[in-house]
Amino acid sequence: MYCGRCGAQIPDDSEFCNYCGGSTKKSPGIHPDYVEPMRIGIYSFFVIGSGQMVLGEMRRGASFLILAVALTASLLALLMLADRNDGWDLVGMIVLVFSILTVWVINVFDAINQAKVRNRGLVDAWSQMRVQ
Repeated sequence: MYCGRCGAQIPDDSEFCNYCGGSTKKSPGIHPDYVEPMRIGIYSFFVIGSGQMVLGEMRRGASFLILAVALTASLLALLMLADRNDGWDLVGMIVLVFSILTVWVINVFDAINQAKVRNRGLVDAWSQMRVQ
């Protein structure tokens, strides 16, 4: 089951959330628009920026996508133009590969974090509505 306070996945027989300490007995339930953070992370794992776009963060997702495309295009251009044997082409390729991988990893973690932040806001709003 999921904690009604923070949205974390917890064992079904838990009385309290292992993450936020909230009681599961008084849980207001989960907002209908709750999204699973790992699913959003998987989207961004396969297509950079798509997790953010699914959450409605179009600019954020497009920024990641454009940055990844620009770095990949730079790497491809360097590969096509590499004709010297002075070693600088290899250094440039290594830097670009690590840059692409770094953007990719940051993108996945950002998508997961954005989903958690969104869910936290939904759960807080849902709790306040149910209390009133």
